[in-house]
Amino acid sequence: MIDLSERLGVNVRLVRSEEGWMIELGEDVVSSKPQPRYISELKPVLRNQDANTPHILYWMFRDVRVKEDESTLRSRVPLLRYDISLFVPGVMSVDGCEKEGDEFVKAFGHYHPYLRGKDLTFPEVYEVAYGRVLFLLQQPEDVFQPKEGIRRVIIVEVDAMDERKLVVIPPNFGHVAIVVGDEPVVTSNWVARNFDSQYAPFALMRGAAYYIVKKGNGWAYEPNPNYPRLPSPEVINSASLETFGVPTDSPIYVACLREPSKFQFLIEPS
Repeated sequence: MIDLSERLGVNVRLVRSEEGWMIELGEDVVSSKPQPRYISELKPVLRNQDANTPHILYWMFRDVRVKEDESTLRSRVPLLRYDISLFVPGVMSVDGCEKEGDEFVKAFGHYHPYLRGKDLTFPEVYEVAYGRVLFLLQQPEDVFQPKEGIRRVIIVEVDAMDERKLVVIPPNFGHVAIVVGDEPVVTSNWVARNFDSQYAPFALMRGAAYYIVKKGNGWAYEPNPNYPRLPSPEVINSASLETFGVPTDSPIYVACLREPSKFQFLIEPS
């Protein structure tokens, strides 16, 4: 059992389970029903669509909150939602036979919709509480026309042991999280509550602009040939990424309760 309460600001533990790992919420914490994401659901975005293991790639705990904070959240940040996700480590392979070039476990990937009357999409803020993960950010010419090409690709490497564990997804960028370490990954995020994430553009292009694959004892990026043209990715660490004023001296759950104005850009970006 690994206690993540101090890192998340919420009473949460990482525990062993039949599936390998699971998140256990404290008695004072509630969320919507946890949602598993199966590898079969990711087939539209896989480099190798025959990959069938691991069976479950990640779990999503949406609308996580401490019970005694519920009234404060409703009054201070009624339009925001706090989520926690758990990713298993490893690569996605056929029948568990891992090989060079297999993709690392990843999320489906998605864009956010445009705000009404604006040419900006909703941003999002992530924090890494455990493990080592890449966030691949891509800025398309048009969110809903991915075949028109990609302007910019940023690969952000984040380790929970880093001094800064924060990743802000700017407006007009799609994103996908990829597990590149040997341990499970736990992330948390704040995002606007009242919109649906856009998964179809990633499915149409069979994934993100680059696949992150196993190479020796590390990882490499491989261009997705379904995109007509791609810029070279900018590979950076989280300390090099703009934080948009989000406090970095405490977990984002605590920071948002303490200074909700710092998270207002998630619903009113400029």
